[in-house]
Amino acid sequence: MRTVAVLGSCVALLCGCSSSAVGGSGQQGLDSTAGSGGGFSTGNDPGTTTPAPVTSTVTVTAPPPSTTTPPPGPAAVTVPSGFVGQWYGHGRSMTITSAGAVDIGFRTYVDCDATHTTGCDRTIGNEIHDGGVVHGRITAVKNSNTVTLTITSTTNPEDIPLGPTKLGHDLNHDALALFSGQFSGVPFCGSGSPSGYCGA
Repeated sequence: MRTVAVLGSCVALLCGCSSSAVGGSGQQGLDSTAGSGGGFSTGNDPGTTTPAPVTSTVTVTAPPPSTTTPPPGPAAVTVPSGFVGQWYGHGRSMTITSAGAVDIGFRTYVDCDATHTTGCDRTIGNEIHDGGVVHGRITAVKNSNTVTLTITSTTNPEDIPLGPTKLGHDLNHDALALFSGQFSGVPFCGSGSPSGYCGA
């Protein structure tokens, strides 16, 4: 019996040393250990629970989408009304729209064959199809009688070359004429032109 009492005292001392080693005695010391981040329950106190995990929210703001503005196209011009319509000459014609589109057709007097396949006249049945085909646009207006015609495509650049050229309106003869290539100064007549002014 005496031996048991000594052992009981040792157990009590050991427990007291263990509790004080962690910063307190008894249940209070264990609770302080659990509260320091152990994340578990001692099991001795039914009111003690595992603390909820700490969460943080990070909000990432995406940069605004980049926008690319296309380069501006060619500025529209107001075509003088005197240029708008259909114009004719012997073996040639020109059409100008109010939007400034220009189409020119003319005879090249070179028949298509094995050697000449483009920019040549084709005879289909009884009809002759002009080999000269030119497209362009009025890109600038100097005054009511003078504009800049920019040629964008041509089957016969020696007759009417690519690029800008002056196009004038002869009010005295109601005729148009451009000033580049072999067609420089050749008139295209309107409805008010004198008879024969632009050829038969």
